Amino acid sequence: MNTNQRYHSLDSLRAIMMMLGIVLHACVSYVHFPTAQAGYFYNDPQSSQLLGITVLVIHYFRMPVFFTLTGFFGALLFYRRSPEAYYQNRIQRILYPFIVFWVLLTGFKWLSILLSTHYLEYGRFGIDFSTLNNYEVEFVLEFQTMHLWFLYYLLFYIFISWGIHKTLGVDSSLNKRLIRLGNYLFSKIFRIFWIVIPLCFFAYMDGAGNGIANNSFSFIPDPLSLAYYGIFFAAGWYMYDHRDTLIPAYKKSAWWFMAAAAVGVFIILILLGFKRSDSTDIQLISKLLMPPVANITTVCFVMAFIGVFERLFAQYSSVMRYITDSSYWVYLFHMQLVVIFAVMLRDVDINAMAKVSIVMAEVTAACFISYQLFVRKTFIGEFLSGKKF
Repeated sequence: MNTNQRYHSLDSLRAIMMMLGIVLHACVSYVHFPTAQAGYFYNDPQSSQLLGITVLVIHYFRMPVFFTLTGFFGALLFYRRSPEAYYQNRIQRILYPFIVFWVLLTGFKWLSILLSTHYLEYGRFGIDFSTLNNYEVEFVLEFQTMHLWFLYYLLFYIFISWGIHKTLGVDSSLNKRLIRLGNYLFSKIFRIFWIVIPLCFFAYMDGAGNGIANNSFSFIPDPLSLAYYGIFFAAGWYMYDHRDTLIPAYKKSAWWFMAAAAVGVFIILILLGFKRSDSTDIQLISKLLMPPVANITTVCFVMAFIGVFERLFAQYSSVMRYITDSSYWVYLFHMQLVVIFAVMLRDVDINAMAKVSIVMAEVTAACFISYQLFVRKTFIGEFLSGKKF
């Protein structure tokens, strides 16, 4: 076992999951469901069923993969360095950036909404508070965690793990039982499917129509959502202990897991269609089957992506290294740019697919350029990553 191994594949996967925020948030303005409760206020006149399916599919794997990887890298820091180094690193890399960027991005959010509503009313950017009355912006303007909710959840997992470590201690009998339980559940590739049971329980309790727990933007965390994603964090933590057997196994079976996830998505789309049936029996079938199908699909996605990236990105790549280094900034900065660029395309006579492609290209370019000019070699980059380049 190489205790100093660099996991280029998992670094790259974590970065791509963060970068997918651009794709996900760019698509939301062009789908067929109300966007206000997702942190948006703008619906473009053009829409696309395909983009709606894209949003749905990304939602099934992106955050579960991300929380699994944060659990894995958390365990790596915890065991490779020390518990104290782990908590200090997480406070510096997560807590402090969350506080600082929440303040900055909340102001940027309000400014972007004012600019966008003015543009929608008058065809140019400006500030006129009366334009807010013509759009559903109440939820968006509330004090909330915004797209930083996952950092907020990570803080809870970090403090919970700190509490367990301080309360139980490494050598306590309860801690050893937890370790034995984790070793049993995650030491073999297919035993991880046991976590589908609690995932389904939390999904049923949450009542989400898509079969997995809803995200919460509130500063008062949703206990069901917190528990749901905490399972993936714990799975990643335990996966680190068995990395030398599990990662090669995921690599070997990656395409099989991806195929299983694709079949799962197909079944999910059928079950979503059942929800619109006039028959209460068919609606009940959809309600009962959706959580197990959705969560089995999600677990397959997690293992598939780990395996695929281990196949494709296990070796060092300067391009992927740059994307990895920039991904934190890109995720923090991109959200309101997506809205502004989407609003600017409102009256352009092209279809939704063309619009979302333009928005993604513009936002990606703006994020990378700003990273290179203002972040990478400055105190901002050092604040986010702990080093300057």
